Amino acid sequence: MDVIQLENISKKYKETIALENIDLKIESNRIYGLIGVNGAGKSTLVKIITGNIFPTKGSIKLFNKSFSKELIKSREHISATIETPSFYSGLTAEENIRLACIELGIEFGMEQKEIFQQLEIMDSLKKKAKNLSLGTKQKLGLGIAFLKNPDLLILDEPTNGIDPISVSKLRRIFRDFIEKENKTILISSHILTELYEIATDFIFIDKGKIIQVVSKTELTKDLGTSVIGYRDNIEEVYNLLKIACPEREYRLKNNTLEVRGIYSKDEELEIIKKLRLNNCKTEIKRDNLETYMIKLVEGDNEELN
Repeated sequence: MDVIQLENISKKYKETIALENIDLKIESNRIYGLIGVNGAGKSTLVKIITGNIFPTKGSIKLFNKSFSKELIKSREHISATIETPSFYSGLTAEENIRLACIELGIEFGMEQKEIFQQLEIMDSLKKKAKNLSLGTKQKLGLGIAFLKNPDLLILDEPTNGIDPISVSKLRRIFRDFIEKENKTILISSHILTELYEIATDFIFIDKGKIIQVVSKTELTKDLGTSVIGYRDNIEEVYNLLKIACPEREYRLKNNTLEVRGIYSKDEELEIIKKLRLNNCKTEIKRDNLETYMIKLVEGDNEELN
């Protein structure tokens, strides 16, 4: 089922275009990573989904509902932590949770307490919010977001300040949430190495436009390897390789030759062998989510041959 359907969504602030002609579908049982540089339009997109702001034009469907009254009702099934979690600093963590439960019209019962047990912050519930560490505050905010068992959970930098062991446990919590409960999570984060581990799909946004939506399976296929050779007069090696391997993509700069777009170990070893036979020192460079985003957003600014 499509949880979110956006068609031709644009948002303009006076002369500034924040979003332009956005078409996007988000399905259930998935964890989407929303990726873009600062000012790309991530926050604006999320705020339109949550109803904090309205688009200048375009249509939005949530859970296949599109009319104004239906959208208001549909948004009751969404929890979002768009900014850094904020609490009543003079109250304890538990008091903050109980206030959130009152606002949601639910009891702070065993089911709700289990959320905070999974997040491993039960020992901190009697502490005042102002005395909690950054990581514990982050977990408290996540727990409150889970309280009403939302169908769509939208999170901004959810692992900020959380230690690596807890982050690993969070991944499992997120996966259990979407698999057992038929839910969806949308995560905006600049910690791309962690986002790659968590997400099943990725949405790349730049300058107010969606530039790619891709599954992790497909993305992984596109994360190639480069072999870099170093040598004086490396142009000679480049000319030889272009004849031997004309299908390759090359970058030549100073005394460095980069052979790009290698997707198998055999191809990698073949290029290394050819470079070393020509007295080149070699280095392997593997793509990750960060390098992929940079190539996607900025393109290749240096000359490719």
